[in-house]
Amino acid sequence: MLALRFFRASRGFTLIELLVVIAIIAILIGLLLPAVQKVREAANRAQCQNNLKQISLALINCADTHQGLLPGVNGLYPIPTPSPNNSYATVFFQILPYMEQQNFYNACLKPTDPTGQNGNNPTYSPYWNQCPNTGVKTYVCPSDATANLTNGPWYISWNAGPGSYGANQLAMPFEWNGHYRYPASIVDGTSNTIFFADKQAICNGPWWESQIAFAVPGWNIPAEWYFVIQPMPVGYCGGNHGPTYNSEPIQHSPSSWHTGGINVGIGDGSVRFVPQGMSLTTWLAALTPAGGEVLGADW
Repeated sequence: MLALRFFRASRGFTLIELLVVIAIIAILIGLLLPAVQKVREAANRAQCQNNLKQISLALINCADTHQGLLPGVNGLYPIPTPSPNNSYATVFFQILPYMEQQNFYNACLKPTDPTGQNGNNPTYSPYWNQCPNTGVKTYVCPSDATANLTNGPWYISWNAGPGSYGANQLAMPFEWNGHYRYPASIVDGTSNTIFFADKQAICNGPWWESQIAFAVPGWNIPAEWYFVIQPMPVGYCGGNHGPTYNSEPIQHSPSSWHTGGINVGIGDGSVRFVPQGMSLTTWLAALTPAGGEVLGADW
């Protein structure tokens, strides 16, 4: 009798019972997965905002160090004419010493300028693979699905751009358009002007633009200055902005991997999450540093 009781107590699960347990586990996973994804995205968005804040503050500190002179999206800095120990590079390279990356910056000093833009003078330059093969984690958004790809010749190399963030060329002109001064040139107010924004690490556009700048003057397509929200093909920086802003594929648009909007770094060092519903008029007004526009209520 005791043996019979022991046998009955230790019998295994039936097939039906196993299927019921598996179904319950599957349902629980289905319920929990969206919550986990939301928590992960919230953490990624917070990290991305922190990255942009560090970048924006580094730019301000860089300008303060050089009597208010802002680096351009690309060009000679801090002296606009060929001079010893100038740097010829993007703004993201120029601000490295102000992001606790002084050693990386120093490692890019060459006895003569590899680009020829700074004459034969010693020059800090990342171009043509002059720097060590080292990345800067602050320049990569954790949500950027292109940041781990290596299928492009200009992949987050210092030949091209920084990674997941672009610079507003209206606020930081290319060198031949002259340097701006901070805050004197930001007439609309530093709190009303976008300096940096999310973008993809790899785009299908020209490396000298799509990897560095947005709001490029002279392109005459306002939608190029708008932003693209996921879903979109990986590595593609353009898209359809809707019936009002429809255009050809865009190579220079800021683009976001975050749900419902895009992170931007403001001229006062703050960071804002711009919702997808912001009007193009307000977005364009926030890009111009001295346009005199009044930002809309959706800013």
